[in-house]
Amino acid sequence: MEYITRDLESVLTKRLFADKVIVLFGPRQTGKMTLLGRLLDDQKQKGVKSIRMTGDNPDHRALVQDASPERLRTIMGNSRI
Repeated sequence: MEYITRDLESVLTKRLFADKVIVLFGPRQTGKMTLLGRLLDDQKQKGVKSIRMTGDNPDHRALVQDASPERLRTIMGNSRI
């Protein structure tokens, strides 16, 4: 399947390292993880470490549910994204 470049891609790329949380939400099966996957893969090629998590994965949800800022920093480790 051919990837459709989205206008949002350039906006997200510009804001990746603004020291803010980016929340991307929308209906299921609309390309959110595909979009994020492309962005993270592009950053990985530049040497940026990242963590990929999804709210659909119960283990991921359990990991961050009610997590303190310290716990979230531990989960992120030395990842930038």
